[in-house]
Amino acid sequence: MLRTSAVIAAALILGPLSARAADLTTKSAPLAAPQFSWTGAYVGAGFGFMSGEVIGPGTAGNNVGGTTTYFEVNGGYRYQIPYGLVLGFDLSAPVWISSSTFNSPLGAGFSTSKPQFILIPQAQLGYALGRYLPYLGVGVGVADLKGGFTTAAGTSFSDTQLSPVVDLSFGVDYALTDNWIIGVRYDHLDFEQHNYTFATPGLPTVVQVGAVSDGVSGIVRYKF
Repeated sequence: MLRTSAVIAAALILGPLSARAADLTTKSAPLAAPQFSWTGAYVGAGFGFMSGEVIGPGTAGNNVGGTTTYFEVNGGYRYQIPYGLVLGFDLSAPVWISSSTFNSPLGAGFSTSKPQFILIPQAQLGYALGRYLPYLGVGVGVADLKGGFTTAAGTSFSDTQLSPVVDLSFGVDYALTDNWIIGVRYDHLDFEQHNYTFATPGLPTVVQVGAVSDGVSGIVRYKF
């Protein structure tokens, strides 16, 4: 009888203490840090360098090239799905582009090429590696290209054409924080050939040319 009473008393005393200890152990367990997600809208800006080549019958077989720098703004939305895949839509638009000058395929003098604006929507597919995101992109946009020709005597002529442009890209982004992202991106642009008409004395000079270019840019984004 005494032994039974002692067991009951011990259970009454130790039971609440054991429950409290288990409760404390549960509460003191560290919480796992939430995994970073690439889902969300973003805006950004970038600065890049591009090297291009003017091609087409108008070069008379003498394709000419030049380089340019540019500053762009961009924005879009990404959605991360299972297995680390990230679907994205990006819209980029250079807001400042330098002129490119090269020896003229028309003969003596020089030519210039300057995009007045470029607007490129792009579908992207990436693979999340934690805070790193390598991705591929493809898009079709529009560019307003101004071509110029200056003779050896200093007389200048110009024409502007609206051209479709195909963009293939590859990039890698890194999330510094949950909101700030930095990245680098490579773009290959293919501009459709058009007839540029220069109002030269006598008969106008018509030159059929297009362009291909490759560029690399550094980008900073803010994800909402």
